[in-house]
Amino acid sequence: MRDETALPAARATTPDAASSRALVGRLLHAFIRPYLGRLLLAVLCMGLVAGATAANAWLMQPVLDDVFLQRDATMLYLVPAAVVAIALIKGAASYGNAVAMNYVGQGIISAVQLRMFAHLMRADLAFFQANATGKLISRFNNDANMLRTAVSTALTGMA
Repeated sequence: MRDETALPAARATTPDAASSRALVGRLLHAFIRPYLGRLLLAVLCMGLVAGATAANAWLMQPVLDDVFLQRDATMLYLVPAAVVAIALIKGAASYGNAVAMNYVGQGIISAVQLRMFAHLMRADLAFFQANATGKLISRFNNDANMLRTAVSTALTGMA
């Protein structure tokens, strides 16, 4: 016979999971919310890239049917023009996505570093004696860049 009283405790949220959710919520609110417009632009550009890729695949049917089977000469000129137009759209959308995501990533790094700097300015002298200068500089550079990479990867993966 199973002990039913232990079941709800096993399903309860662990303190680590709750603090992680709170941290992600704070990060979303503080650092990502100002860039929602740029993120929506990046998602739109990702959709255009996916649509252009699908359109290239869809163009193979007219090539096979109209150009090779029916020997339609007008399609021989229209299909390459469509391929070039789709390639231009895909290239512009890919560029727009990269620019928007880099803008968001750099903005997040800037905001994180400004907050860390403001926190350091309010710290007392004992904090600086307890922590090595190299460690603090490493936090400014490496950890902020790792956060940018994580945010960019997560946002790109979600979209």
